[in-house]
Amino acid sequence: MLAGSVYTVDKILVDARAESTSAARAMALRDGQTRALNQVLQRLTKEEEWPSLSDMDTIDVEEVVEGFRVSNEKTSPKRYIAQLSVQFKPEPLRRALLEEGLSITEVQSRPYLLLPVLEDKRGLHLWRANWWHRGWQSRDLGNNPVPLILPRSDAKDARLATARQVLAGNTNPLAKLKRRYGTQTVVVVHG
Repeated sequence: MLAGSVYTVDKILVDARAESTSAARAMALRDGQTRALNQVLQRLTKEEEWPSLSDMDTIDVEEVVEGFRVSNEKTSPKRYIAQLSVQFKPEPLRRALLEEGLSITEVQSRPYLLLPVLEDKRGLHLWRANWWHRGWQSRDLGNNPVPLILPRSDAKDARLATARQVLAGNTNPLAKLKRRYGTQTVVVVHG
């Protein structure tokens, strides 16, 4: 994912049950849009101001949604599951935050490449699937002011750098990984 709009949230998983599929769909879409709005409000404000965001529950989600896209829909007679991408209108959100006296930032930087290195009794692991990598994979890394990209962890990655080289900060292998993923910065998380 390349740096994008801080007003767009992708990959919101929704899952709702109700008396009918249409009622479950309406409930799921409302819930997904509300969660996406909360993510955008947190992106736009400083973490220390997040407690003040509870005062923002007066914002009518439908009034500030510019559009949304639904994918991976699954339905049953009383259940609705899907994935949402939601785009918000910038101006009403800016105005609401400023009226609350909150400072905002609207810049989303270029993504960083995240390299999770696991060290256990069997050694260092960078490219093989493990609990450390899966833990990072389960997080929404792209929906942040500084989006993070996980590598493919394929054979080409393994040829470009070893876990030992990454931990040592060896600039040549890291530069090759940065070029491959189109990033300027690498973050190594050692667990």
